Amino acid sequence: MKTQYQVRIADINLVGGGTVKVATIEQSGRKVPGCEGCSAPCCQDFLRPFLTLDEFLSKKFHFALLPPPDWLREQAPQIQYVAVLEFKDGCCRYFDRISHKCTIFPDCPKACLAYDCREDPRPRVKEFVRERMEEMKMVWVKDTCWVKLDEPKRCRSISGSPKIHCPNMANFGFPRSNGIWAYCEEHMYGRRVRDGIVEIKVHPDSPAAKRGYA
Repeated sequence: MKTQYQVRIADINLVGGGTVKVATIEQSGRKVPGCEGCSAPCCQDFLRPFLTLDEFLSKKFHFALLPPPDWLREQAPQIQYVAVLEFKDGCCRYFDRISHKCTIFPDCPKACLAYDCREDPRPRVKEFVRERMEEMKMVWVKDTCWVKLDEPKRCRSISGSPKIHCPNMANFGFPRSNGIWAYCEEHMYGRRVRDGIVEIKVHPDSPAAKRGYA
């Protein structure tokens, strides 16, 4: 079932006088299956969430006013701006670049809850969905390349702009020529830890899946 929405237009008073017509989008939030474990490109690039009128007027979230997209301008030519969730440095300001998770979920805009990438017609999104569906078919097996550390170490992951060193402690690492590189569970290259064992996803027909470890 595709997301249903309603366009609402508000006359917003400007500080210097005059008004502008700002569009908001009313839609019901729903939890889309398949989001858990996703790299969340919708929070970084795919989506600029429209705010509802209540979310916009209450200033519950940081927002930006942008020119309306063509499809919205065709529906309501009088619109001058559309209220969207504010982005910062190329992604949603509420998105944690280290954990790849929303810092305010589930108390986020309804547009975020309602968005279903499987309904997005853009080619690059459709390609991501295809890859994501294949990923969800994969199975978890033990990754024997990782070892448990004798004592926790600082995760060595560095990301973001400016560069930010992960503050988490790591309990596992993998041997390299210059020692063991330690990473927390959030930065284990898609792996997870279950019952003290590092696991990796593999194709269900692969040799690793048949023998139960990689």
